[in-house]
Parts: sequence; structure tokens; C-alpha cells
Amino acid sequence: MSGQAPGLPGRLVPEITINDIGPVQRSDASLRRIRVSIADQSTDTGPAGVYRGFIEAVNRQDLEEAGRFVNAARYRENCVGFTHGFVGWDEAKESVRQVWKGLPDLRLELAQILAGGDVALAHGTVRGTATGRLYGAPATRRSFQASFFDYVRVQDGQIIERVQQADVLTQMRQLYGKALGLIGLDAMFLRL
Repeated sequence: MSGQAPGLPGRLVPEITINDIGPVQRSDASLRRIRVSIADQSTDTGPAGVYRGFIEAVNRQDLEEAGRFVNAARYRENCVGFTHGFVGWDEAKESVRQVWKGLPDLRLELAQILAGGDVALAHGTVRGTATGRLYGAPATRRSFQASFFDYVRVQDGQIIERVQQADVLTQMRQLYGKALGLIGLDAMFLRL
């Protein structure tokens, strides 16, 4: 089923149900707000669409394409545990390149995106396999999956701010074992 896109005469968008963004238990009023919020953000310039495009490019390891969704001059990112507080776009790209050296198959899977105004919030799962050195910690060839959330702020169709937090303790314990997981965390934090 399709409907008219809000504010976009003549453009049809598919009707989106709560099942399309993952399991969320809310009251009927909240479900309506979520449904409207997603429909409002169905264009490439809405926060949810911009964020989804950004993540799809990052999952392909295409930082040039990811840069299309970013205002490089204004961009600030705090990838908690992986950057030194807030960094600019060039430092954020270098940080993810370092992560890809240790986890070349790193992938973010989105379960939920909620958007309103100029902000999108996302929750999902990050997965990867340690086939290279991750910030000095050795390759184990073990895989991990951990929960993550993202906060992004969008202006003029581009991301200007991002705060990303993954469950790093779970990640390190799965990659390096319970005791060695702390060593993996030490290796990562000592560089900070």
C-alpha cells in the first residue's frame, strides 16, 4: 500500500509498519508517531534516509560515498572507545580504517531508526571477525556480535554530528575470551 509523501506533491511512498524497523512495544499513540516519523523521513534528505545511506556506504567500506552524506566542514563524531572524544570527518575516516584492519568484515545491521526534527536515533547489531590486528590486539579469527546505538544530527541533508556507542566489552570478550578480553580493551584504550 502506498500513500502521498508529506510535503512532496506527486511522490508516492510505501506505507511503513512498525515491523519494518524491528520489534518495539509501544502504545497505539506511540506507534502512530513512529509510523509518521518514518514516513516523513523517507526521502534521502530526512535524517533517517541520510543515516541509512551513510551506514549502507560504510558497510560497503566506501568512504567516498559515505562522505556524500556528511558535511565534512562541520562534521563531529564521537565513536565511544574508538576516537579521542569528538573528531572531524578526516579523523573519523582514519579511525574506521584502523578498525577495518582488524575487522575487515565489520558490518552494522539496523534494527530500528527513529527520527524527528533534525535527529535520527538508531539501534542495531555490529558484527565482525578479528582477522587482523585491532589496535595492537592480535587476530583471533573469532567472530563477535554486539549491540550498538547511534545518534546523528542532520542539517541540509548532511550529517553534522554523530555519537556511536557499541558494547565494546561484549565485543572484546567474544573476540579474546573473558580474561583476554580485558587485554583487548587495554590495547584499545592505551592508544587513547
